[in-house]
Amino acid sequence: MPVLMKKTRKIAFLSLAAAAALTVMPARAYDFAGGGVFFNITNTGTHEVAVASPDTTAYSGVMILPSMVNYNGCNYAVTSIATKAFYRSNVTEVIIPNSVTEIGELAFAGSAQLRSITLPLALRAISRGMLAETAIEGIAVPEQVD
Repeated sequence: MPVLMKKTRKIAFLSLAAAAALTVMPARAYDFAGGGVFFNITNTGTHEVAVASPDTTAYSGVMILPSMVNYNGCNYAVTSIATKAFYRSNVTEVIIPNSVTEIGELAFAGSAQLRSITLPLALRAISRGMLAETAIEGIAVPEQVD
């Protein structure tokens, strides 16, 4: 079986397996916003941030995430997407930069209009239910992703 097909099935299985978890929604917070994207500072020493969200209406349409953001005169690398960052949002397409190595659980779950997502080549693992209840039918997964 081709690797892409095997990984596409794995994502579909993980998406369906986590669908029941969509009813629980924790409070969200963020440290700063820039360019229409919300961020949490995850490491002040290495200047890293995660894409976050204050609520389900924060994101819509096409989202092109930056690889670097500036906050209070300091450049931060965008290295992750927080758990439920795009949960039940109205995004239709998300382009994730190669600086992102981690994507949190249910990051895009419940985003029923999401049809396309570009995963970064540096991504190391796909989280549980990342794409549950989205309109994505297939996805190219980098070879090293578990």
